[in-house]
This record gives sequence, structure tokens and C-alpha cells, in this order.
Amino acid sequence: MSLKKGIKNLKKVIINADDLFLDKEINRGIGELIDIGIVTSVSVIVNLEYNKKDFYNFYKNHPNASYGIHINLTNGVPVTHQSSVYSIIDNTGRFYDPKIFIYRIHAMNVKHLRKEISSQICMFIDSGVPLSHIDSHDHIFWISGKMRKLQIEFASKYRVPVRCPVVTDMENKTLFFFILRFYLRIHKNVLRRYVRMPGNLIDIFGSNSKKSSIIKNLLMVNDGISEILTHPGYSYKREFKHREREIEILKSLWFTNLLKSYNIVLTNFYEV
Repeated sequence: MSLKKGIKNLKKVIINADDLFLDKEINRGIGELIDIGIVTSVSVIVNLEYNKKDFYNFYKNHPNASYGIHINLTNGVPVTHQSSVYSIIDNTGRFYDPKIFIYRIHAMNVKHLRKEISSQICMFIDSGVPLSHIDSHDHIFWISGKMRKLQIEFASKYRVPVRCPVVTDMENKTLFFFILRFYLRIHKNVLRRYVRMPGNLIDIFGSNSKKSSIIKNLLMVNDGISEILTHPGYSYKREFKHREREIEILKSLWFTNLLKSYNIVLTNFYEV
């Protein structure tokens, strides 16, 4: 399915694949989806399996997508010298996992957070690939006012959009998700005063990957630009096997025809 531009009165969707350079097999899966025109945008992790030459070659081999950075403060080690960011890492030099990060965010030095975020963005830019957007691994930009201010700061500095913080998952009926969406609507209203973003974020594979769930979530695509969140990839690692199910669905003729039936046109972050 090719990416189309300049078509009015049709719903526009960015299909974004998170976690490029989390794993080589994940990279392979994302590349295949870009080549067939389904994935139109990618978010890149720079502190794990990344190097700038491989990233630039990936970009040249798969040019039909926008590429943004997936700021990662919850997995692996910082790209900045540990002595400069000691408040955001544990005593082994690794980032805290998401639950501990949320618990400790109040004690983290904002200068350390800023320094690591800046270093990761600089690594991306040093590759020569144009930066199209800024988002975050485990949605850490959404968890506090401190992180929101940093997101606004860097999105404004580089004049790029961010991910909409209000997630749509029609299968998630939990009270926690309801309360979370209420909080994130407030977060979105603050963000939109300062930065650009798509109007909605739809997690079509959120609670499960049944076709009925995907249909329900796609029905929530509104006029304007929305982002569909995906985590596709191949992997020999057991914890990543669910990503292969996403590839299977995204590659299917059923999914392509579903987008067409809803008059959905694919776009990328350059149009935001």
C-alpha cells in the first residue's frame, strides 16, 4: 500500500513501528513492512544495538518512512558517562526498569535527565538521518510534569512533533486505563499549546491482536492525522514472539483492504 499525499476528505494515519535497533531481527521485520508500504514511520532506540553507520544504511535501504527517536531511559545503559547522570541509573550503571523509574522520578536530577536525552538525540542526528519526531520507550515522557517539560523543550528546540499521549484501545475496559486516559487528556491539552502532534494514538494490538479488536480500534480513527502504534519484528527471543503476530497481520491483504474500506490514507510525521 503506497503512501499518498495531498488527498483531502480522507482520514490520514501514521503507522509507526517502535523499537528499531532493539534487535537485528526486529530491524528486519520493520524493514520489510516499510518496503511494502504499510509502516510509514519508525522510532529508533540509540542506546542498545545501535550504531550510526548501520542506521544510515537502514535509512538508505528503506527510505519511504519518517524516522524519529525513541528516547530510552528504562532499558540498558546511558550513552552519557555514568558520572554525569548518576541519579537516573542504579548502582550497576543501568537504567531503572519502568516501575522503579516511575517511583524514583521525583528524585532524579532534571539536569541528568536533560543531558541523557540530549545525548541520545545528538547520536541520532550524527547519523545524518533527518529527525522527524520525538517519542519515548515505555512512554516515560507521560509520567510527570518534569518529563513533560523536557519533552516540550526538545521538541521545540528541534521543531519536530511528538506522540499524542491519549491512547485508544477499545478492548481495554479496566478502571486503571480509564483513569489513565483522563490524566493523559490533561497532559495532551498542556502539550498542544507548545508542540505539534497527531490528534490520536491508536494501539490496535493493545489488549489482544484479534481481528475484531483491530476493527473496533480502527473505527476510532478521526478526521485529520492519527498515529497507529505497532511493535512488529521477527525474533528468536521468546519475549518478542508476539511481534511476529503483528507482522503477520500488517502484511495481510485483509488489513490493507480494511484500511481502504475505512478510507484511510497513510502518511508520516513529516505531515504533522
